[in-house]
This record gives sequence, structure tokens and C-alpha cells, in this order.
Amino acid sequence: MGLFSGIKAMRNWAKIKDGGKEKMSIADITTFIINLHDAERNLSDQQFKAAYALYKALRKCHTKMEMDLNGYYEQAAIIIGIFNQVAPYEKYSGMEKTEAIFFIDGIKPLLEELKPRSVSLLNSIRSSNPELNKYFPKEEQDIEEYLLELANKHRCKEMDEDIAEIMEKAPIGTTRDHAAMFEGILITYAFSGKRKALDVADKLFRKWIDNDKGIPMAQFQISYFCGILNVNKVLTDEEMNHFIKVYMDIFKSKLVAYANANKSPSD
Repeated sequence: MGLFSGIKAMRNWAKIKDGGKEKMSIADITTFIINLHDAERNLSDQQFKAAYALYKALRKCHTKMEMDLNGYYEQAAIIIGIFNQVAPYEKYSGMEKTEAIFFIDGIKPLLEELKPRSVSLLNSIRSSNPELNKYFPKEEQDIEEYLLELANKHRCKEMDEDIAEIMEKAPIGTTRDHAAMFEGILITYAFSGKRKALDVADKLFRKWIDNDKGIPMAQFQISYFCGILNVNKVLTDEEMNHFIKVYMDIFKSKLVAYANANKSPSD
């Protein structure tokens, strides 16, 4: 942001806070709500690279939109929804740590409501900023394909040994591809943090449950891999037990629905 355009944006923001309406761009709002110094200090190297790439891409969005205070907060939440996929926003919001945590907890319902618009904005900037594809898996890509590609991209001797160790104790029906997908989750954790890793794990586990078709395989595989997430310090003991319960409840409801759908009229 140039000096004079930055001053004008700050004046417009002041008028909006006072109850008026002014024109602001996504670039303006991104500058106000992202603290790069905090990001560089609090994020991992990979997280910072992703956050900075996203920051630069959004800073190219100069189209002005008239908005009041509610409109500003809504647009800010849409932007935060994208940054949250890279690393927890509270770590580079520019707020004091406790204040940031309370803030992000308070806007979670809004972030969820505006998630489709966050996805739409992200998709709109990806075509002109292909470097973002390194940090955001394509929404249309199958989660199993994505994790396998990620694992193959980072394949090494140590990974092959990890996969072999996983397969030694894995439940019946677990394939090497399943183990490689799990390695993809661990790679996501190393590069993008816990939140992103659990997001892709959730997508994978839910797909396994959907594909089970009444055969009780996914429940054992999910419990097993949740245990390995715990061993690798991705999940605490309490989180592991909670995750297993959540997926077992989903599995049970799917199993009941499958059984009812295949019940004969005479039953």
C-alpha cells in the first residue's frame, strides 16, 4: 500500500467506525487485519511462507466496495477464514494473545456461516496467483488422491520405514495406500500445523466411513490412526478419545441407516 493510499484507507476506516459508509478494498482490509511481524515471529517457516503468499495475493485486490461497519467486519471475516486455513489467525492478528483467542472464539459462528464466501474468494485469486496451490489443496481434488500425492512428493527412506511399521500392526483390510495417506496427514501437520492436519484427517476419515457400506472396517482403521496421531503428539489423550467417539458415532449412524435401507419388507 502506498503512503497516500494507505492514509486515505485509514481515514475511510475511521469514518466507517464512526457509523458512516466508505469505499474500501480487500487489499485495504487485509493490510489492517494481518500483522506480518507477528506472523514472522509466531509461525513456522512453512506457515509464514503460506501466509505471506496469501497476503501478497490479497493485496492485489484493489476493487473498492462501499461498506458500513457490518460490511467491513463481514469482509474481514471472509479474509480471516482463508488465513485460518494457513495458520491460526490469533497468532498474527496484531492483538494481545488472550484478546486474540477470545476474539476468534467469538467469531467462529460467523466464520462458519461465511465459509462458502471464503472459498469463493480463495478460488478467485488462485488463477492469477498459482503459487497459492502449494498451500491450498484444490477443493475438487479427492482427499485420498491429495494425500497420496503429498506423500509421494515427500517420499524418502524414513517414510517407507514408517509405512512398513504402520502396516505391521494395522487392522485387517488396511492397505499401503491407507498408510501413505496417513503419512500425508503427518506431512500436513509438519508444514501447516495442527488445525490443517486435523481438517484433512477429518475429510479422509469421513470418506472412509461413507465408503464402508455396512462393512465394519473404517471404525478399526480410524481408531488405529487416531492412536498414531496421539503417539506423534498431534492429538492429546483427551483429544484422541474425543475424536474416536465422534467418528464411531458417525459410523454407527451410517450403519443403522445402511441396515434399514437393506431391510426386507418381511423383517
